[in-house]
Amino acid sequence: MSLDHGKAKRPFRSSETEAMGYPSIVMLIILLIGFISRGRLLFYLFFALSAFSSLSLLPPDHFGGFNVQSQTLAALGLFAKAIQRPGAVRHAIRLIDDMNRLGLLFFFLVVSILVSVISPNLFASTITIVPVRLEGEFQTALLSPTGTNLSQCVYLAVSILTALTFALLATRPNFINNFVASLLFGGIVVVVSGIADMIFADSGALAPFRNVSFPALESAIEFGGTRRVIGLTPEASAYGWICVYMAAMLLFLRPAVTRSSVRLATVVVISALIVMALLSTSSTAYLWLGSLAACYMIDLAIRGLRPTPNRTQSAAFGGELFALAILIIIGATVLAFGDGVYDRAYEMLDAIIFKKNATGSFYERSFWNSTSFAAFISSWGLGVGVGGTRTSSTYIGLLSSAGVVGAILFGLFMIQIFMTKARDATTSSIITGLKLTLLSLFLPWATTGGVDFGPNVGAIFGVIIGLTATNGARARQGSGQAKSVRMTRLIYASAQRSSGDCRAVVLAPERTSDLQRKAWEKEFTPPEGAG
Repeated sequence: MSLDHGKAKRPFRSSETEAMGYPSIVMLIILLIGFISRGRLLFYLFFALSAFSSLSLLPPDHFGGFNVQSQTLAALGLFAKAIQRPGAVRHAIRLIDDMNRLGLLFFFLVVSILVSVISPNLFASTITIVPVRLEGEFQTALLSPTGTNLSQCVYLAVSILTALTFALLATRPNFINNFVASLLFGGIVVVVSGIADMIFADSGALAPFRNVSFPALESAIEFGGTRRVIGLTPEASAYGWICVYMAAMLLFLRPAVTRSSVRLATVVVISALIVMALLSTSSTAYLWLGSLAACYMIDLAIRGLRPTPNRTQSAAFGGELFALAILIIIGATVLAFGDGVYDRAYEMLDAIIFKKNATGSFYERSFWNSTSFAAFISSWGLGVGVGGTRTSSTYIGLLSSAGVVGAILFGLFMIQIFMTKARDATTSSIITGLKLTLLSLFLPWATTGGVDFGPNVGAIFGVIIGLTATNGARARQGSGQAKSVRMTRLIYASAQRSSGDCRAVVLAPERTSDLQRKAWEKEFTPPEGAG
């Protein structure tokens, strides 16, 4: 059974692209209110706006096909608000300058931009690529500088800027609760958008929300009698991706939810997101769900081996295991005794995953990857630049767009992310959950995406770096306080022997040499238990 559904993909060109529709105007007003207000509206909207990826706030036809999406503007607005706080600029510079924080990621951005400027001119008309803006299937072109180099570099810069933004926001009080609440609200919006797509699929009511200039939007189709759900995204794979992303984040961050009512709501939203991902019938979503299940087992093992700090968390973990066992029993019973359920499920999985290589979509995406990898080889490992060629694999996208140097920098940054450690129990479970979400992405990244990992993944990077940087700052602050106490003790001890030296330290510390301080420390350090 083919997933082509008898219909070829077509370039998406809506009449709504010619002028701004009411959804774009309303969204711009909401974003403006969120930016000028002193509340957290923009923060809570960030993840929810990823459900509207088929909506361009400005007419793409008037801006050379450049799509201005609501989440992109929300990310820029969040950065502008975060950088205004006292000390934020200095903190941001430290994060960017530190290779153990965001230095490697920003270095990767610089390399990617340089390659995007150099390669299209250096290898112009000598390397065959797949254009990012397709006009037909299996289309190729010769490499040359285009507007997509600029637009895709902007998208990549916004994703990396989002990492910096969330690294800054993570230092604020009560950030974790607000972060989980934003994800929960975003998950609800994603589910509602999918339900709206199912209800109004044939009425045209959602047409104003689909004005994005997207080269391969799949038309409304059915698979085995089940309509593919795309929500308010350009295609089923995009909707399935955002569903699994939200489900993974909420699943692994659920230990941060303390209120029982919110915990119950989180479980309901996770379940709804998984159902909507299944209804998208996206092979990428199914692949990620399988990877997510494996990472969830790892998470259960980690939590089972880790000592629980209180009875409440211990009871919650036991209840989760019990609920999981019940779900497995119910699922096995339905598959075993349901009339044709097993055959139906096997047929769906067989067609979506195991026979994926027999579909036109598989051949086309494989063609993108093979052509782009050949372009990488032809560029002698330099790459053809961001926006230079189209891929359907994050790993091939990194190599073909940013070259060997860029791919190595990004790989080193990923290793650094997984090497970070929390210094306290409060953030340990959060950082572990975020790492597991990234780990579950490694398999789907092989079949989808490009060099731009997107603002949602950038938020994960930023929170991990931000929480560990906060812990490090607190540790340094504590170390500084300890040194201050020790110096006070040394001054007190020296006062008993030499009041003149004591006054020199207290009244003119800048005139005191390091050698003199070390001499005082050696001579006047009080014995253990003294002072």
